[in-house]
Amino acid sequence: MIKFVSAWDEDFFHDFCSIRNDLYKNSKYFIPDNLNTFKEMLNIKAPFNINNMWTAWIIYDERKKPVARIFASTRKLGNKFKQNQFLPIGFFESNNYFNSSILLKACEEWAKNQGYKTLRGPIQGNVFNSSRFITKQSRKPFYGEPLHKKEYIEYFKEYGFFISQNWITAHFGLRARISGMKKYLSRFSKSRSRKTNYQVRTIDFNKWDEEFRLVYELLMDSYMMMKDVELISFEEFRVWSSGIKGLVEKK
Repeated sequence: MIKFVSAWDEDFFHDFCSIRNDLYKNSKYFIPDNLNTFKEMLNIKAPFNINNMWTAWIIYDERKKPVARIFASTRKLGNKFKQNQFLPIGFFESNNYFNSSILLKACEEWAKNQGYKTLRGPIQGNVFNSSRFITKQSRKPFYGEPLHKKEYIEYFKEYGFFISQNWITAHFGLRARISGMKKYLSRFSKSRSRKTNYQVRTIDFNKWDEEFRLVYELLMDSYMMMKDVELISFEEFRVWSSGIKGLVEKK
């Protein structure tokens, strides 16, 4: 049985969360899905919900247990961030390829109805929320890095998807960070930038709201050059990224 919704439904998203929570409950790197997180994103007054059309699907097995899920979205007509290049799909989980093909087909048909010929994923509504599959892992995951079954990459390939971009995640330990800062300061002291009144400072936690908006504006300016990125409003960014404050160190 397959069920879908296009508006906030607490019972539906309780099942939506349970799929992922059951699949990875034994992984020490798993951050459980939280119903409130989806509610903040999809309730009637949420910025993402106001700016987007979306549909979420769940497949249930013969015991009526939820076993597979997916989510597709697109900007509403007239929204300044709407683009016509691709439709994002994400929040994907499935117990087998057969169920994944049913969900991907549903997204494909939904995309055609919205005028799209291309799907890209996994993108959880937007790349600023979460995206990417991990194709190779050589060290333990960092906080919030995608966690998924390895066979998902094969599920997507078998359906007809191909890799659109490759990204490399780098890790810098304490020694590398100190070395990097020394090299940067050495170059900066000799560069023309120093003579053009540029300043380097630490984040001011007493003016966090202002600093947070500055981070948003810098990210939008940087990411707008990338073909797989659909920009977002500050209100959406604030919902998805406010937790960054607890991870940022002034030093």
